[in-house]
Amino acid sequence: MVKNSKLVKRFLETKVFYLLLTLGIGGLVLIFFRIVGASYLSMRLIFLIFVVAIVAWTVYLIFYLIVSFPKEYREEIDQKRRERYLPKRR
Repeated sequence: MVKNSKLVKRFLETKVFYLLLTLGIGGLVLIFFRIVGASYLSMRLIFLIFVVAIVAWTVYLIFYLIVSFPKEYREEIDQKRRERYLPKRR
């Protein structure tokens, strides 16, 4: 159904990339504070906040894929269909 779509590539390049980047950087910061021994900055509460943020971001991505993405994909297909019948530039 979704083959070679610019919309799919853009989704993977932006939203998923930033989710994974946030996971990586946040995890490295938490590990750093745990190794250094900064007791207030390596508390379980901060880890819990980090996990809640990851869950919230994942829920947003799932919502986007279920609700917004099909609309944008249909618009992209309609735009390609319209461009097929427009005269080409010389």
